[in-house]
Amino acid sequence: MRTAPKIIASLSIVTVLTGNVNAAAKAETNGSPEITGLTVTDFSSGGSYGRVAGNVVSEQGAWLADKLPAQVTLDLGSYYDIKTLEVRNYFEAQVPGREAKEVEVWVASEPDGKYVQLDGDARSPGVQPFLLGKGRENIHKSFDLSDQTATEDVRRVRFVVLSSHGAKMSGLARVKFQGAKLPSVKARNQALAQRRKQAEQILAAARQKVLARNRAEYKKNTLKGRPGMAAFDQFNERRVAKLEEHARNNGVEAAIAKLWLHVDSETPEFWKDKPKEVLEQLAADHTAVQHPNGDIWGELARFCLDTDVEEASRIITESDLNKYVWHHHYNLVGLYNMFNADNGTRAKLLSADATDKLRAHVFDTFEANKRPGNRIWRVFHFLPDEPWWTWGNQNHGFVFQSYFYGVASILKDYPEYAEKFNAGNMISWGQGAKEETPPELAKIPLAEFAERARQFWRNRLAWMSRHGIWAEDMLYRTYDIEVLYHLLGSAPDPVIRKRAEMMLDIHWTMYALQMVHGQLGGAKNRYKLHYVGSHPERARAGYYFGELAGAENGSSINAATANYIPPAIAYDLLADPGKRGCFTYRERLQNLGPMPPLAAWKQSYVTPEYVLGAYIKHDKLDDWFRYSERAGQGITFGKARAILNLRPMATWQPYHGLQHGPVLLARWFGKGRPYISIMQTQSGGAEVEPPVAEGGWVFGKAGDAYYALRPAAGEFAIGKTGKDSRELQHFDFPEGKEKIPFIVHAGGATEDGSFEQFKKRILRNKISYQNGALTYDSKDWGAMRFAPDPSKPAEELRQVKGWFKWNPVELPEKLFVSPYLNSEYGSGIITAEFGDRKLILDFNKNERRVE
Repeated sequence: MRTAPKIIASLSIVTVLTGNVNAAAKAETNGSPEITGLTVTDFSSGGSYGRVAGNVVSEQGAWLADKLPAQVTLDLGSYYDIKTLEVRNYFEAQVPGREAKEVEVWVASEPDGKYVQLDGDARSPGVQPFLLGKGRENIHKSFDLSDQTATEDVRRVRFVVLSSHGAKMSGLARVKFQGAKLPSVKARNQALAQRRKQAEQILAAARQKVLARNRAEYKKNTLKGRPGMAAFDQFNERRVAKLEEHARNNGVEAAIAKLWLHVDSETPEFWKDKPKEVLEQLAADHTAVQHPNGDIWGELARFCLDTDVEEASRIITESDLNKYVWHHHYNLVGLYNMFNADNGTRAKLLSADATDKLRAHVFDTFEANKRPGNRIWRVFHFLPDEPWWTWGNQNHGFVFQSYFYGVASILKDYPEYAEKFNAGNMISWGQGAKEETPPELAKIPLAEFAERARQFWRNRLAWMSRHGIWAEDMLYRTYDIEVLYHLLGSAPDPVIRKRAEMMLDIHWTMYALQMVHGQLGGAKNRYKLHYVGSHPERARAGYYFGELAGAENGSSINAATANYIPPAIAYDLLADPGKRGCFTYRERLQNLGPMPPLAAWKQSYVTPEYVLGAYIKHDKLDDWFRYSERAGQGITFGKARAILNLRPMATWQPYHGLQHGPVLLARWFGKGRPYISIMQTQSGGAEVEPPVAEGGWVFGKAGDAYYALRPAAGEFAIGKTGKDSRELQHFDFPEGKEKIPFIVHAGGATEDGSFEQFKKRILRNKISYQNGALTYDSKDWGAMRFAPDPSKPAEELRQVKGWFKWNPVELPEKLFVSPYLNSEYGSGIITAEFGDRKLILDFNKNERRVE
């Protein structure tokens, strides 16, 4: 009696299967053969009354799961591009409602690969399950999958039955696929490897064309004082690699790099005997899951196929340029000037649509209601007779003023934009001041605005050469450097281009003077705590100097497309720090507004092991002083890749100081509690050994560099680290004596011998603290007196003892003072000397001379 229901159920299923076979015979196959040899590899539940999961790939029976949701996973036996899916639903006339209703279909290219869900309803948002019908008449359904990219290159298929038409149990009867079989994995990988090899050969040939052309151009046009061919060849490799890296991305930088590389490459002769289909297939291979790095090879293939020009125009026409980052917006000016379809200076490669879009966009940035939303654009009048003015920080002035100089130069010759320009409504007066724009400036035409901008930049760069190069350091200065590259490559005025080039020469010579084992030393302002492990200038230095600067390659698209390389003297200074020796470097600084006659200087003591640097404010200035903002003062340890810093780095960093050689006498005059930290700048450096206390001093060793710390009274306490993972050592001031003067004395193997010899030398030095004045008498450096007391005469603030008397330390009259870089303040002539090289940068005559 108990078997009757089973027999009845079995008869019902057989009847259903017969009907399904007939339905399947009528199914469309889209011209693709049926995929055979399917097997079940995994399932969640099933088997009641013999209705096992294996039945979904059989012409007999069906699969019935006793709990929902339920899944069954199939292996296709090989790799296929699936075109069609046919499903015969579960059906029992005696037990209605067991038909599957919602079924998810997932596919994977590999047995252990990532599954991707197919979309059962393209008309609805999101990825939807497939819907199956109820009843005998709806038991079979076919689905066209040819428009779903996930069905390309499939090995596994997983069905997940989410719900039924009412019953607690459900399943499927039979599933079929139609599609095209792909070659075996081994065969496909062999074919891919061959295509990659051919692509590498073609790319290498194209790359050699670019390298050879760059080399020939450099050899032909190299100015005296630039590095020789050996240094250029190394830089050339890094430059092309950086351009290719940019080209593989998607954005404005990629568009510029694609166009730039296209101009400098011709289809290599090697291409002639290679089938184009090889690289077309390789470009498509990057979508294959089982081929890591396929996307990179695909992009290289696209480059070899010369699709970069069309791709660059597509990027521009389809991009939302309003979202492009504010401090790189001048890249759009460079892109336009080099490659616009009308008069591109390098080549007319952009499409007309891309060209029109760039012009329309840069004009929109004049109008307040159309400016990019990621930063309010600061459009203000150019004041050629007041070139020292910047609105806010120097980098803001550099970025915005250079960008709108470029925009005005582009649009002034197009009536559709020049006639819409309204200075009174679009441009602020007085570098952002709230006063209304004077009538004489409110009505100037766009051509006059462009001319004022041209005169401003001519005067701005010349003024900097006389009064101070940078007002910022570290991260913020990287924007200023970028603008120099932008002006060098895009300014229509040749005088501005030349002065930008000479300004870069000064910058990289300054940089080389203070570099020690890949670490940039000296004082740093606008130096926030999170900058400790990040230094974009060091990375860009690696782009030019390679191993001499730590072998990083942080070039921007501006630097990569600029035909610029630093002067040979910078290479020489970096090549052998021993020849550079130990020396004092002083630099006068410009201010961020109308500059007083006396301001401040940046002072460094440079050795092959370390750099000690400080910002020294002139004694006649009030306490408020721009260069104290987040100032980083202390010792940069080269091999240890660490810095000893006076902390905390608060806004308007309140330290007075006197530096003489490797000695810094300083005093905290701010609020809160000061301390001294040793911070890690890069991993993998030499050991920073635990400090030791002896004779009132704290001594420490960092690689082949040393340090000694001592307050005028009491002792520094070796504190606990842990607040910041980069802090290696922590030193606290004596309790209640935070505002007394203290000593930082640096040392290294070159001048001091061993660490023990350094300690003995320091312990012999004499210290006195009377009437608020700290006197430190060093056998090697003489006597220094530091009296940061406002009641004392200014000439007693900083003194160094000469043969017979104390001499006040005053602001140097020169702009640069060092054995290797010198300039009289206000002269506009800067001279760099090292070994048998001498480079003269004359901003008055706008010329670069080598003697």
